[in-house]
Order: sequence, then C-alpha cells, then structure tokens
Amino acid sequence: MHRPPARWASLTAAFFLTLVAAFFLTLVAAPAALAGSWLTPGATVVSGTASQPDGAVFDDGSALAIWIEGGAIKYADRQSGGGFGPPQQLGGAGATDLEFAAQGNGRAAAAWRDASGAVSLSVRNLNGTWTPPQLVSAASNVRPAVGVGDNGDAIVVYQEGTTVLARVSLGGGPPGPTTTVDAGVAAGTSSPAASLNRTGTGVVAWRDSAEAAIKTRIRLAGSLSFEGEQAPYADGAVPPDNPEVAMNDQGVAALGFSAASATQDLVYLSRRVGGLWSTPASLDAQALAVGSPPQLAVGLEASNNAILAWAIGPGAERQTKVITSPAGGNIVPLGAGISVDVAANGSGAWVVAWIDHAGTALARARDTGQGIGGVTILGGSASGTPGASINGAGDAQVVRAGSVIATGYDNTGPTLSSLDAPTKANVGEAEIFAVSAADNFPLSSKAVWTFGEGSSRTGNRVKFSYKRAGRFTVSVTIADAAGFSTTLRRSVTVTKAPLAIRRAKWSGRYRESKLIGRGKSKKPYARIVGVVRKKTTIRIRIRRSVGGKPKGKVVARRAKVVLKKGPIGTKADIRLPRKMEPGRYVVETSRRSGPAFAPIRRIINVRGPAEGVADKAFVSNRRTGKPKKVLTKPKVIYGNFRFSLAPRSKKPLTITWYLDGRQVVAPVKQKIIGGWIRA
Repeated sequence: MHRPPARWASLTAAFFLTLVAAFFLTLVAAPAALAGSWLTPGATVVSGTASQPDGAVFDDGSALAIWIEGGAIKYADRQSGGGFGPPQQLGGAGATDLEFAAQGNGRAAAAWRDASGAVSLSVRNLNGTWTPPQLVSAASNVRPAVGVGDNGDAIVVYQEGTTVLARVSLGGGPPGPTTTVDAGVAAGTSSPAASLNRTGTGVVAWRDSAEAAIKTRIRLAGSLSFEGEQAPYADGAVPPDNPEVAMNDQGVAALGFSAASATQDLVYLSRRVGGLWSTPASLDAQALAVGSPPQLAVGLEASNNAILAWAIGPGAERQTKVITSPAGGNIVPLGAGISVDVAANGSGAWVVAWIDHAGTALARARDTGQGIGGVTILGGSASGTPGASINGAGDAQVVRAGSVIATGYDNTGPTLSSLDAPTKANVGEAEIFAVSAADNFPLSSKAVWTFGEGSSRTGNRVKFSYKRAGRFTVSVTIADAAGFSTTLRRSVTVTKAPLAIRRAKWSGRYRESKLIGRGKSKKPYARIVGVVRKKTTIRIRIRRSVGGKPKGKVVARRAKVVLKKGPIGTKADIRLPRKMEPGRYVVETSRRSGPAFAPIRRIINVRGPAEGVADKAFVSNRRTGKPKKVLTKPKVIYGNFRFSLAPRSKKPLTITWYLDGRQVVAPVKQKIIGGWIRA
C-alpha cells in the first residue's frame, strides 16, 4: 500500500476529535444482500504506539499484519481460523516509511526507509519465513515503492537526488544491479508507485516534476530491467502528484493520481489496455487543500475494472470516495475522512477502508456480483492510513493503528482440500474418508460426512464400510463461525468382492507363566480373517507402513494361504520375527488361484514394550475354570492380561497381578524373561 506524503500526514492528528471504543455495527443497509460478515470486534495484534499498518489475507485463510513500532519493522502471523501470534521484529532501526505488497499464495515483500535515507528489502517465503533485510539504497530522498510476484520476484523503486532508480530481487534473492528508471526528475518530493501481478509482470509510476508529468514503465516477468517509458499525463498548468498503480494477471494496469491547479485539487484515473494508457479521466475536483493533497489507493479486477478510492478536500471538509470504472462509473461517497485504502481481487470483490476525522476506522465491502455493502465501524482510536487486503475467495482484512488491530471479513465458506475418499470400495471393507479445511474465520464444527445410503459420520477423518453394493455419492460439509459452509461430493462404486478381509491384527501371548521362571510363549503373529464366496488361494506379505502405504523390505510372508468358502470366514496366521520393531505395518494380500480380486491392504500395529496389570488371575491346573482355593503360595498362576503396549521380545518384564479380593490380599510381582504378552 502506498502511504500519503509526510507533508499532509502530519496534519491528520488535528482531526482526531474523539476516541471511539472498538465495536461492531452495521450503519447502512447494503443495496444488495451481502454474503460476507465482519469479525467482531477484531484481534488486537499488539498494544502500544504503532504506525503505518498494513497486511494481507492469503488464499488459505491465513493472514499477516505489519507495522512500524518504535522505529522497528514488526509483523505478526495468523494461522487459518486462528488468532495472531506474538509480534516478531523483521528489521529496521529508526524506520520512518514502510511499504508492503503481497500475493495470495503467501508471498510478500516489505521495503522501508530509515531517517538516514537507507532503503532495505525483505521477502516473505512460502513457509512464512522472511529473508534477511538487504540494503537497496543508502541515500533515498523519498518513500520507496515495492511489488512482489508469486515466485518471490520483488521490485523496489526509489529516488536518489533527481534520479528514479529500481532494483529487482529474483525469487527472494539478493537485489540485482541498480537500474535507472528516469533521470532529471527534480528533487524528490513525491513517492513512486509499483505493482506486480502473480506472474511477476508489473508497472511502476512516478512524478517527473521537471516536466510536470506522470510517467510509467513496464517490468516483464523474470527481467531485471524496465522498458517502454510512457507519460499518460503531462500538464505544466496543472502539475500532477501522488501516483498509484495496480496490475492484474491479464497485464492490464490502472493508474490513479492527483493534480493541483491554482484553486483546486483534482483526481484522475487511467487504464492501460493493449499496451496504451487511456486519456486520464477527471473524477473529482475540490477546493485546494494547501499542504494536504488528495490521497489515493487503486485496485484492479480480473475483468479490467479499476477501483479507485481517494480522500480529498481541506480540513474538516475532507471526504473519502470510491469508484469502479468503467463498470458502473458512479462515484460512491464514503463519508468524511482523512485517509483511505482499497484492495480488489480477480473475481470482482473488493474492500475499502478509511479513517474519519474522529479517528474511527470504517469499511465497506463488495462481494462478487453484488452491490457495495453498508458502512461498518471497525473501531476507534485509529490514526494514519488503514491497510486493506483481500484474497481470491473474497475474504478480506483491514489493519489499523494506534494499537495494531486487524479485523477480518469472511465472504466464503471454508476451503476444503486434501480430500481422501475412495472411488471404488468393496462391501464390508472399512475405508478411510479424510479432509482438511482452512478458513479466514474459525471453523465452527468438524466435518459431517454422508455416504449416500442413509449413514453419516462426524470428524475430519472417519472410517466407514458399505453393507451393500451400488453407486453412492459421498458428501462432506464443514461450516465456519460466520455461518458459511462448504460441501464437496465424490461418487464411489461399491462391489461385492470375491474376497473380503474382515480384520487384520497382530498378536502374541504367553500360554503359561510360572511365578519365577521362563514362560512358554507362542511366537508373535499377524492374523487375518477372510470371507470368500469360492475357495481362494492367496499370498500374504507384510511390510512397514509409511503414510498408510507399504514401504521397504518384506518382514514376513506366506506364499500360500487357502481360504475356504463360508459365512464365518477362514483365519490365516503369518508369523512375525521375534525382534520385529514396534510400529505400523501393512498386510498385503494378492490372488494365487481362484476368483480374481483386487489386492487388499490392512494396517496392523505392532506394539512396543510396557508394563501392565492383569485384570483377572486364578489358581488352576487348567487354563479355564474357577479358582479352587484361596491364593496363598501359588506355584502356577493363569490370567487374562490387558496392556496398553506389549513388551519387546527377550526383554525382562515385571508384572504386578492384582487378584480378586476374595483370593489375595496383596499384589504379587513376577519377573518374566522372553516371549510376548498379548496386548
């Protein structure tokens, strides 16, 4: 966002007449019903004195706020649906001017100038980290401009003396060589402007005071230089000032700027389509405000409509306005205000925010295909210029200062991604259905699944098995706290397979254990229970499970397992190595002979060593039966054991057996060496 010149920004404090507590209220009904909803009352990012706030809301619903505090550049991140984390310092000492740009995929760039004129640049990576600040210029005499693309390419435009210069950082790397954009523009009094679209193609604009002109150049994606100087406006009688630019992904650009005659301030707008700028259209003319020229902000939709917002007028008469051009073309008065910002996305949604004379932050939003919404009060005690941003879904954010407060606008339901649902399944076999979601607002509930045959489940990851064959539609729905929901659907074909593996499990247990001594054990094994419609011979092998998929060497196998026809099914055991490491394994089955069927996989969990407690134990000469006498000095004891984890093979294990109160008055401890205990 391009900030207002210091010569009028310093005057805005005189307009702060009252302090208004932060709260949420819709003042004016929207001309058309809005889908969006504002967060209430917004999230305080940091307490204390801050200035020049800005930020971004990204396509995954996460967000960022950035500002100057005590001469340092600080920022805070917000995860999708959550709150802002603690402030982090990006850099800067004695910073006086901050410029910020971002893209929906999470890329961002910040450029700032300190009191000595040094300009620095830092680029935000896709993982949320920032590159170390890089020195761009040691002697800039105006506020810099910055732009960034999806791939991390960033441009910084600044002025040294009478020369407008630029440097390009490719992919977030060190700034490239200095490029002269224009020379002989007179001493710096007006900041340049810059904008890059997602591809990295962009436009820069500046004021040439010597020629009383607004000039532009284009930067092509991947280039270190700028080409095609054009002057959309030149008029010595009405000299221009304060250029603002935006470029969309189609390469169309918008340019807004102000001009001043002897008696009036004027606002102009031009668009660049097909490589040529249109004749600037005069949108507004008000009484000259000496020392407080118009302040502008510009956005551009994918349909090439420009959105220009501006504040114009002297003193208490200063007003804020917005226009969409050429669509509609009618100026919409926003109300009394001293500063304004606007942001637009590619689908026709945009948000405008402004600060009124009492220091209250306000906003209006336009959803795709609808009219502009009513005025919403975001909160009081605001200063400077707010920072507005919007993502591709129409979710928006406004960041304001004194204390840095970010307020979000939710326009859509959650974004559902990573949908894991089968397109084919077998009757009686449990399948995994999973989904992940992101949203600007917190999610209000877990995913709700329906499976097309009357059943439902709740959770972001669920298991479900169909009881009959057919073609079904699976749907999953998640809602957010604003009341918006998103539903995804997928078709699944369910067949009655020749082979159905009802279950697969790992086991290994003691058959007998003496009070002191070595217990006899059965080797650990994996067991599957299969049901077939016709006698089938299968192969079984077991490998490590990584992400639910087999990986690595086979740890156990059976080359021939015969499953006989029957409603109950046939058990098949596969012995496991004694020193098998605990963890998740995949049991894979494939056909050897009999009816054809698709390979089937099941997960087993081999558990690690642990201590446990027997829930029942009794004295008997056999494995079953009731206790014959009160337990005093038993020689042999039998029990059923339940453990959260099973012991590793050949490792000592101490078990405390708690018997029924009628049989024993104190626990008996036993050391077992070797073998496995049933989990």
